[in-house]
Amino acid sequence: DDNRLMIKSIGENVYEVFVAAEGQLNATLYNAAGQPVKSASAEGDTLTLDADGLAAGVYVLAVQGNDTKYTKRILVK
Repeated sequence: DDNRLMIKSIGENVYEVFVAAEGQLNATLYNAAGQPVKSASAEGDTLTLDADGLAAGVYVLAVQGNDTKYTKRILVK
């Protein structure tokens, strides 16, 4: 159930990641080859991930909290 996860573009290749009721978040962005290319972490239920400088394409965003784990595809322009 991923109803608690929201990903919002807040700028050019900058994303706000929100997971309701989480105390800590870690996010890693993976390229098509499965290599980690960006990461971010924050205390609380919201973090900002800056994907600036990455080649345009589809990436996999893995988000992990204290109680949750999600993966979503996102498009970097």
